[in-house]
Amino acid sequence: INNFLQNNNPDLIIDLHRDSSSYEKTTITFNDEPYARILFVVGKEHDGYEANMLLAQELNELIKKEIPNLSRGISVKEGKGVNGIYNQDLSSKMILLEVGGQYNNIKEVNNTLDVISKVLKLYLDERKEKDDQEREIKRKEMLEKWKSMKSSLPKCNFENIAEKEQKRK
Repeated sequence: INNFLQNNNPDLIIDLHRDSSSYEKTTITFNDEPYARILFVVGKEHDGYEANMLLAQELNELIKKEIPNLSRGISVKEGKGVNGIYNQDLSSKMILLEVGGQYNNIKEVNNTLDVISKVLKLYLDERKEKDDQEREIKRKEMLEKWKSMKSSLPKCNFENIAEKEQKRK
């Protein structure tokens, strides 16, 4: 993973798991369709966990807008007997997502993955648009800065410089 991250800049990294909870806890029905519920897991035992938490919160809110109660929320892990990192120290763009559990069937999981893929596309499109807007703002700021610097530079007459060089020779 470290080599990949050093040579690439992924928009998002998903560590996909299933939970060991009961079927009742990991399943809902919405519009007469069964879904495997999801749970975000954030390890709190590394310096950059706040960024992972923010990412999980953003995605969790988007999922809740699609299907209420599909998400079981965010489980924050720290302390004795837990990992507390989950490789999330490698990137602020990494999330651990548990989809359903050991008792969910493929239809329930696939229904949920359809929702997750829709939400991830929405998130990444919004992020790209925001990044594009920020880049355009920075470009305009740099252009204005350059214009102000250019106007404050002394005028240079290249013909006079060439004439002076000729006279020196």
